[in-house]
Amino acid sequence: MAATSFSIFSLLFALLSGGATDLLDLVPSDGYWKAKNVVAVTVDQLVTEITPQAGANIADLIKALGSGNPAERDGAASKIRAMGPAAVPALEKAADDPDPEVANRVRGLSEQIKLNSKAAGVRKLMAIRTLGEMKKPEALPALRALVNSKEMFVADYATRAIAQIEGKPLPARGAPAAQLKADLTLLPAKCGVVGQFSFASTKPISIEQVAKQVPVMPGEDRRQSLEMLTGHVIAIADQIGNVRIEGVTFGVADDVGPNGGFAAVIVRGQWDA
Repeated sequence: MAATSFSIFSLLFALLSGGATDLLDLVPSDGYWKAKNVVAVTVDQLVTEITPQAGANIADLIKALGSGNPAERDGAASKIRAMGPAAVPALEKAADDPDPEVANRVRGLSEQIKLNSKAAGVRKLMAIRTLGEMKKPEALPALRALVNSKEMFVADYATRAIAQIEGKPLPARGAPAAQLKADLTLLPAKCGVVGQFSFASTKPISIEQVAKQVPVMPGEDRRQSLEMLTGHVIAIADQIGNVRIEGVTFGVADDVGPNGGFAAVIVRGQWDA
């Protein structure tokens, strides 16, 4: 077990140093769909995954949240939850309902649906990325419809997928230089050593490529280690969504000793808090 754990740690470090900026960069597309029990991945299926759903008409259900009948209220809430993310726009519009009971229930349902939709958001990003890797021109209309999306990471993933299909260079990721410079001002005074790393990758190396660079530990099954790593990362992503690391700034005190000193680390990135 120790050998496998060390190997997984080495893979994660190598992936980050090799150009991975997103948590989802650690997940190979085929490994993701296998974990989700999708046997045959097709363009039509993936386009369906990324096509925005029409906003749900739930005015009557929202009104029922203020009913004096508990069964009617619970039934309406259950139906709204079943609609998933498609119900969120209507719920957000009703968050200031004059009826405080309705407003409170609407806000609670909206937050609950958003929390439960992390896995759905990850699945959408993986579908977009997979379409880019498949390089099928018939996916372009669906991808172009997402380039102005306000959903976190969606526009970026769609733009990169389009570039892959059209054979163009992938746009670089990373925080602007001005933002990284501003992070230096957050370090405490009396730093003797200051350093900064910027993760402005274009195309991260695959997990299989990294695996070839990491020595196999005695008694380790490399394929099993890769599947275990993939499963762990998917489980984390489904809980918290995608996470992007864009830069790391650190400082170490100029008087570090056995009884004093400090180290400070500032990480710049993007995630859905």
